[in-house]
Parts: sequence; C-alpha cells; structure tokens
Amino acid sequence: MPEQKHLSAESWAAVLSSELGAASQGHLEGCETCRAEEQALKSVLDGARESLSAAAERSEVFWIRQRAEINARIREQQAGRHRLVWATAVGFVALAASLLLRPAPPLPAPVTVSDQELLMQVESSLSREVPDALAPSDLITQELAEASQKNSNAGKGERK
Repeated sequence: MPEQKHLSAESWAAVLSSELGAASQGHLEGCETCRAEEQALKSVLDGARESLSAAAERSEVFWIRQRAEINARIREQQAGRHRLVWATAVGFVALAASLLLRPAPPLPAPVTVSDQELLMQVESSLSREVPDALAPSDLITQELAEASQKNSNAGKGERK
C-alpha cells in the first residue's frame, strides 16, 4: 500500500470551517493520525471559545453600574441644556425689561406756523425751478458748468 499524504494547512482550515472537499474528507475518514489531529484541534478551539466566552461575560453588578453611569451622563447633559435655556430666557427678559422701562425721549415742541406763512412757503416752493430735494445736485451741476466754461475759455485764449 502506498504511503498516504496527510492533510495540508489549507485542508486543515477547510476542516475547521466545515468546507472540506470530497478527496480530503475521504482521507480524513481513513487516516487515524489525521482524525486524532482533528480531535486535538477541535478540543483546543472549543477550550478557547469557552475561555473567551467566560472572559466576555460580565456579572449583573457590572451591567447595573454601566446603566447607572450612562443614566448619570444623560442627566448631566440634560441639566446643561436646561441651564442654557434658562440663561437665555433670563437674558431675553432682562433685555426686554431694559427696553420697556427706559424713559421715552421727550417729544419735540410742536411748530406753529400761521396759514399766511404756510401759503408763502408753498408759493416759494412752486416758483423754484428745482425742488428742495434736488438743490444739492443742481448746485453741483451749476459748478460743473462754470468749470467747463472756464476751461473752454482758457483753451480759446491759448489758441489765439
């Protein structure tokens, strides 16, 4: 009988992941050495799984403390938000109070103009060529025209 080749590293990975091919499965069933190796590997993995599960398990006291810490942090954040809301509200109330309680500025004394004076002002406004609102622009236009005239007169004097 020819000497059998044992399973390769890839085949062992397939054995442990339950994806072993038919040829390798046949070898595993017929080879006592490989079956013993399989049992040894599976027992090591089972032991590692159990020890990891035990290390990951926490007591009920641990979880109670975790919940208490999380709840305390939530309450602190909510209290901080409430303080901010109250501080903002107090600030607005103080601002409103200062605006409402400030004394009103005195009203200017009413100007009394006789009907005769009012009619004279209206007549004066109507007789003007330029309304009062456009008086500054009219003044600038007049000054520009005068400056332009002076420049043209100066230019004519130089040509002669």
